[in-house]
Amino acid sequence: MAKAAELSPQLLDKYLAGSAPSVDRMARLAVALGVSLEWLATGKGQAPARSPAETVFLAKDLVAVPIFPVEIGAGVPAILHAQQAEPEGHHPLTLTSARQITSQPSALVALKVRGASMEPRIKDGWVAIIDTTRTLIRPRGGTYAIRLDDELVVKNVRWEGDSLVLASENPDFPPRVIDPPDAERVQVLGYVPICFPPSSSGTLLD
Repeated sequence: MAKAAELSPQLLDKYLAGSAPSVDRMARLAVALGVSLEWLATGKGQAPARSPAETVFLAKDLVAVPIFPVEIGAGVPAILHAQQAEPEGHHPLTLTSARQITSQPSALVALKVRGASMEPRIKDGWVAIIDTTRTLIRPRGGTYAIRLDDELVVKNVRWEGDSLVLASENPDFPPRVIDPPDAERVQVLGYVPICFPPSSSGTLLD
């Protein structure tokens, strides 16, 4: 939010604590939030329409990450349906955890994991938090949500030369090597830093 409004995080913290911003800074906040200056300053007028598909701030130290009704395969291929755009709910995450994951909590989304190839690290039925700002595979690799054509999977991904290796945690599932030019068909949806059972608050993967 501070980055979008071109303010320092420390200044934004002061506003959240009750300090009043100047008119020009309030105008920048209004533009970044997509609300009118009148509504932000006075609370009067029509309240802004909030998309259910965004990560929202429930309180100063709590955010809610949208969980979409799309299953991501971990051993069982899953199909991503473009028309399934509305989330089926939100998962609360502390702002401290969100900031450990990304500098942009609004970029976090959640998908359900199906299959056993990532067990015991990620179990069938768990929810994966995806940081959609991190689509470049790190030199040492990591856990990513990957789309290959219509197949959607969560795997440990690393480069070996010009080839991508999609590896599982479960030794019963052999790694999959994507050679060029097929590697160009791979879309990295985002980095998966945290997974959790539906009733849990989450476990950082690394």
